[in-house]
Amino acid sequence: MANNMFNNLKQQLKDSPAAAAVPATGRARRGKSADPNYTQTSVYVQRETLKKVQVALVSEDFDFSNLVENLLRDWVEKR
Repeated sequence: MANNMFNNLKQQLKDSPAAAAVPATGRARRGKSADPNYTQTSVYVQRETLKKVQVALVSEDFDFSNLVENLLRDWVEKR
């Protein structure tokens, strides 16, 4: 089930408008810090969880911010 959820999130990230703005280098053309629609936040997560997420993101060429955005949006919509 977790693998299916990850695959669904992966597809959402690929289909998101933000993904279209990312060139082949994996860096956004314009930083999110300069975009007024974004705000910076911080969270505490267990080290092992973060390590696993980082490995998965690198192997799948995903952006951490997009992953968190999609997870939070999905959570809010399901409430």
